[in-house]
Amino acid sequence: MRLLRALVMLSLGVGATLTVAPSPAVADRRLDRVTTLPLSAYADHVVDAAHRRIFVSAGANGHRVTVVDLRGRILRTLTRLPGATEMALSANGRWLYVALRTDAIARIDTTTFREVGRYPVTTSHVGELAVAGRHVWFTAGAPGGAGQLVHVLDPRTGRAALLSDRELLFASLTAVPEARVVVVGARWGNDAPLTSYDARTREQLAARTLTESARHHTATDDGQLAVVTAYEGSDHGRLLRLDPTDLTTVGTSDLPEPVRSSEVATNGSLTAIAYPGERAYSAVAIVDAVTSTYVDDVILEDGRDVTAVPVPFFAEGRLYVVTVVDDEVRLNRLRNPGVPGPQLSLSTHSDAPVGHPTTLTGALTDAAGPVAGAEVVVTDTDSRGWLPPRSRVVVTAADGSFSVSYTPRDLEERILLDFAGDASRPAAREEQYVWFARQSPSEKN
Repeated sequence: MRLLRALVMLSLGVGATLTVAPSPAVADRRLDRVTTLPLSAYADHVVDAAHRRIFVSAGANGHRVTVVDLRGRILRTLTRLPGATEMALSANGRWLYVALRTDAIARIDTTTFREVGRYPVTTSHVGELAVAGRHVWFTAGAPGGAGQLVHVLDPRTGRAALLSDRELLFASLTAVPEARVVVVGARWGNDAPLTSYDARTREQLAARTLTESARHHTATDDGQLAVVTAYEGSDHGRLLRLDPTDLTTVGTSDLPEPVRSSEVATNGSLTAIAYPGERAYSAVAIVDAVTSTYVDDVILEDGRDVTAVPVPFFAEGRLYVVTVVDDEVRLNRLRNPGVPGPQLSLSTHSDAPVGHPTTLTGALTDAAGPVAGAEVVVTDTDSRGWLPPRSRVVVTAADGSFSVSYTPRDLEERILLDFAGDASRPAAREEQYVWFARQSPSEKN
């Protein structure tokens, strides 16, 4: 795992075995509120900045939309919305549009939380929604095809018109209110098309094809279009900032992390990239897209099965992350996103034989330098999880270093370093799968 950077150097020597103890649970200390939502699954969210609210939908098998304020308090749960998935808000936050499993779009008055309209569509599987002016743009499955088509709905008449007969795979819609433009794109494939349209006249303004896989499109606070891309087989991604009208490149930044999912959020220069966890935790990497540097990690752990990729988004300078753990949907709120915390990493020499004592040495640092007097938990188990984990707590020295002894029990072992955080530092974790020798050189002779 590349999330937590290399500031711990691990070497091998001679020592005693670890004692057996349960692996600790680690949660980011910047986490100041967790709200469990009355939903069994997650599909989408929208932020109503004007009224400081968040709407979260339950997905194709649910029928609810939960309304939460920015403090994480549940305000209302809207029901009778079968298969509520994608959503979009009007610019003033007055109208919420929800795509339904019944091939319809519902219109909700956010002042009364009442449904005031439901518009059936002639095509199946309504996908993404975007509101531009008085019209609702949406994607829907093409009849007899594998792709999606873009339509424009006028809520005043209830009529929808086809925008273009071009089919797109994993179609994406992004409204840029400042430019009065809607950008239509695709989120997969090495050739990712983008087309910008005038939101009032629906006339095409520009078209462009990216030569790399586009994973996420979003409008920035300053009226640009941000596109997160990934080269197939590459170990990093890129953040493109485009003029939404003519689609010319305004800026390009390399992301120091691979982009494996489409769950990405931007806030000024900060970009949050979601990562699927290792069953018991979720992670979000935060990078500075201006300087193309890694900034920090957010680790969310519960010790139970994480069943979906975390979804990050920003609101009023805070980072929010939606997680699904054991089919329980949670809204996690964190303070001070992008402030670097302590760092752990692993660098091993796997020449120690299985069954022979060896010593692991390392160090813990943060932005100010070595972290002294901190407790670090070192846990080892086999890569398959068949052997019980063995953990030991060590305390870092004045120079941030520590050492711990154990005996490898398998050819490939999973080694975890955990720092639980303190009053001034968030938690940190690093892991690595290490191969050990089958036998020592002397045993081979």
